[in-house]
Amino acid sequence: MRLRIVGVVIAAMLASGCANQSFTESGFLEDYETQQVVEGNESLRLSIDRAALARYDRVIIEPTLNTLDADTFSTEDADALAAHFTEVVSTALNECLTIVTAPEPGTLRLRAALTDFDGVSRGLNIFTSIVFFGPVDNGGATVEFALVDATNNETVVSGVGFEQGGIREIGKSFSELGHAKFALEAIADALKLELAQATDATQGAGDGSG
Repeated sequence: MRLRIVGVVIAAMLASGCANQSFTESGFLEDYETQQVVEGNESLRLSIDRAALARYDRVIIEPTLNTLDADTFSTEDADALAAHFTEVVSTALNECLTIVTAPEPGTLRLRAALTDFDGVSRGLNIFTSIVFFGPVDNGGATVEFALVDATNNETVVSGVGFEQGGIREIGKSFSELGHAKFALEAIADALKLELAQATDATQGAGDGSG
């Protein structure tokens, strides 16, 4: 009987634990060819005009779009995750840019879309935690985004963020969207770090510091 249970669990792991997720190219962005995975920050694939970033110190955050097929994804869950990314990316970018609501010179506009996500099976993770060694099902999310000049729509940054939860996020393994929310938070923090580093580097070069 135990072998049969093990077989059922393994089958469930293969079906739900190995999510078919990655960086997406949904068509939300105009160009994907120039994007590259950021060295040391594998959550992001970016195309950045680093020199242009020095001209901006403000950002308008548009609501993240839910671009997912309602026949494949829960609209309620997707809308909740899109709203979550809007919230966490606003908090993150507010550490390196001033968030404003009106376009003016020196202002970027962030446009983003949720393009994939995978929830976790709470039942499976509770079961494997009780019977075996811990949760086995992971989730995650993917977001495509662009930072454009708020006055002329010139693209300064475009990219795709992708992240999954794992063993370190064990506390989020028992909420269906826990890993997906963690992924969105990680993407927002990674984008903030990259923007802050790029801005510091260009400003340092401009004032002769290094």
